[in-house]
Amino acid sequence: DARMFDVLVHATPLGMTPSALLLSPDQNKLYVACSDADAIAVINLSDERSILEGYLEPGAEYPTALLMRGQNELYAVGAGSAVLGKVPALEPEPWSEEPAARASAANPSAKPERVVYIITTGKPEDMMLAMAGTVPDFTVKLSRRKQFSISDPGNTPHAGYLWTNALAAGITVRNHGVFVSGGKAFDPALASHTNLDFKGTATSFIEDWKQLESANRLPRLTLVQLNDASAVAAVIEGIRQSRAGSATAIFVGAEALHSVETALGLRSMTRQDAALPPVPSR
Repeated sequence: DARMFDVLVHATPLGMTPSALLLSPDQNKLYVACSDADAIAVINLSDERSILEGYLEPGAEYPTALLMRGQNELYAVGAGSAVLGKVPALEPEPWSEEPAARASAANPSAKPERVVYIITTGKPEDMMLAMAGTVPDFTVKLSRRKQFSISDPGNTPHAGYLWTNALAAGITVRNHGVFVSGGKAFDPALASHTNLDFKGTATSFIEDWKQLESANRLPRLTLVQLNDASAVAAVIEGIRQSRAGSATAIFVGAEALHSVETALGLRSMTRQDAALPPVPSR
C-alpha cells in the first residue's frame, strides 16, 4: 500500500548510489559518481588491492555523469539541473590554529611518539566524521530515528575507521569510551583495545595513563570520549605533566581527524589524498 511504499522509499538506506565510472588517463585511478552522497569517490588502482583514497566535491548536485577534459580537468553532471560543474582538485589543508584542532605537543610540527585524540560529542554525524572522516548515507537517513544504531553493519564506512586503519598499519591503540555502550565496544576490531573500566572522567583516564606509562606500555594512539570542557582540560594537563607528555600530541574535536592521521603517518580516509593525477604526455 501507499504507506509501505513510503517506508521503502524514504526509510530504507540506499547507500552511495554509484551512477557513473571514469578511469583516469593513466589508468591508476577510478572516479565514481556517488549521487546520494553528493560526492565523487577516488579509488587508487595502482596496486594489487584497490584503495579508497577519499572523496571530491562534485561541483554539481547529485552527480550522475563524469567527464575528463584536457590536462587534469574533471567535470560532473548534476542530474537535477544538468549542470556541468568542474571538480576542484583538493590540496592538503594547512595546519589549523583553531584551539579545537591544535596539538598540545611542544613542537607540533615534529612527528610525535604518541597521539591522544579526544572526542567531545555523542551525535552520530559528528562521531562518524571524527572516526571515519565521512558520514555514511545510513547515518544521514536514519540517525534521528529511535531504532537507529551507529553500530549497525549498514553504517560501516567504506574506508574504515581511524582505529582499523591504525591497527592495519601496526599502530598500537587504546580506547577510552569511544564507540562504547553498555560496557561493550560497538566494533569488534576495537573491543580488545578498549578500557572497559573507564568511567568517563579525567581522573579515570589519568589513572590508566599513569599505569601504562609505568609499565612502558603507552600506545601510539589513544582515543578518549569526554563530555565537558573541564574534563578535557584536566586530561590535557595530566598528560603534559607526565613523563611522556613532551612527546605526545593531543588533538580535540572531529575537525582534527586529518591532523591525527598526518601525525600517525596514515593515509587520509577522505579528501586529503584525492587530488587529480597528472595526465601522461602523448
